Amino acid sequence: MRQTRHVIDYVEIAALDLARAKTFYTHALGWAVADYGPRYAGIQSPDGEMGGLTASDEARVSGALVILCSDDNGVNLQVVEQAGGTIPTPPFTVLGEWEFHFRDSSGNEPAVWSQS
Repeated sequence: MRQTRHVIDYVEIAALDLARAKTFYTHALGWAVADYGPRYAGIQSPDGEMGGLTASDEARVSGALVILCSDDNGVNLQVVEQAGGTIPTPPFTVLGEWEFHFRDSSGNEPAVWSQS
């Protein structure tokens, strides 16, 4: 069996209001969530659970940036804003890849990138 070391396996996103965070990510990114009680919801992917939304009394500010991949950059901006998110800075390109950052309903700031 091959040993896997030092890879990101799971990401938890702090949510000041768990119900609002579930609604935001469901609408903004089309994520499916599994409820595990009043303080936690798992983020589902076709391959299994990839992370979670965890109820928190304060937003977590960290040096880590969660970057999501998408194949449809134009729609993501509009959908994030329609779901109640904000785009704090204009989209930009890095090494030919299009990227934008957004703030979710709890103030977290992930990013989305696309090759298109």
